[in-house]
Amino acid sequence: MTTDDLRIGQFITQYPYENQFSGVDDYFCSGAERVAKRLSEKLAERGCSVTVCTSSATSEYTVEKQNGVTVERSPSLTNINTTQIAPSQIVNPITEGLDFDIVHAHNSTPPGVIAGWLYAKWNDVPFIITHHGGETYESHGSFFRRAGLFIYTKFLINSLFQAADVAVSPTEGYIQESSALSHAESVTVIPNGVDVDQFDIGVSNEEAKRQLEIDPESFLVLYVGSLHPRKGVDVLLNGFTHFHEMHPDTRLVIGGDGSLKKDLESTVEERNLSDVVQIPGFIPESKKSTYMNAADVFVLPSITAGSEVFPLVLLEAAAARTPVIASRFDTIESVVGPNKMGSLLEPGNVESVANELKRFYDDDEMRQETTENALRTAHNREWNVIAQQYHGLYRSVLE
Repeated sequence: MTTDDLRIGQFITQYPYENQFSGVDDYFCSGAERVAKRLSEKLAERGCSVTVCTSSATSEYTVEKQNGVTVERSPSLTNINTTQIAPSQIVNPITEGLDFDIVHAHNSTPPGVIAGWLYAKWNDVPFIITHHGGETYESHGSFFRRAGLFIYTKFLINSLFQAADVAVSPTEGYIQESSALSHAESVTVIPNGVDVDQFDIGVSNEEAKRQLEIDPESFLVLYVGSLHPRKGVDVLLNGFTHFHEMHPDTRLVIGGDGSLKKDLESTVEERNLSDVVQIPGFIPESKKSTYMNAADVFVLPSITAGSEVFPLVLLEAAAARTPVIASRFDTIESVVGPNKMGSLLEPGNVESVANELKRFYDDDEMRQETTENALRTAHNREWNVIAQQYHGLYRSVLE
């Protein structure tokens, strides 16, 4: 068998539709789903036959072709929180006669990874899992969400990783944090990737600010992501407020949606920062590159350990030549630290946020050095490179 003959089954609970990230969509997809999409497409470009087994946004079974990838979507009965519930996703890959040489499941939320495990077990083919997180039980949301996650995280997830021929961690740091990975027979590190060309938009930092109607002479701080408590965006806003008091020529953009959005908007209004802080809501992919290029520094202030395995926004900022400030967790430190692409702050610490922002504001030489390191890191993690690493892993497992 040559490498180009590989028949790969990618299993994930949800998988992006075409133009998924052009605006708000009820069919939820985040980092893990974007990773599965770009990896599948790059593997298809290499000549592999790639089929994705996932859920539908509707109650209908569909098969479609996306950029060389066959996407089989099982009908969904309902959704719990942001997760589509498609029971037939577990059955169809077994009964419909799909023929794979290797199964690659993405662990984010069940049942996609369970469907992959069942196919591999019943058809006696190698089974690989990429761990995107989601092994920690979080007691919020509806009763059905809490019950489902409790069963999965307490009784199922370790057995799934124990059954894998190889488990993949996107960062070295997550191997230290993850309980599930400790049950795997073999663990390897393959990072997430980025499309550098998408963020090389050919405009200067100042011009990008003008396009966003932001003062081109200002120092712009950027956050893009969900606005939920675990992300620590309120800590960022408080830290920026102190920083702005010392440096009035600074601006902050908080992009995204979530449960904290209204509280953040109220805080901005109460502090008379409406001319300084923008909260534009969801930022579509078509505009994200401009925001990343306009930023002088990108901040990821997460406060919950394990919630960030390998945030794609770190690489996206790097591809736009923007240094990063991120929380000091093992997962993040293993990306930012060795590559010297930014600095680390103490999670949940307002003073630490203000201090790190001031460091980048005051030190042009450090900002330039981290900018160069960030871009080099992004080039080393382009999706073509990452797909080649996965391709090599598949071949070594089959051999």
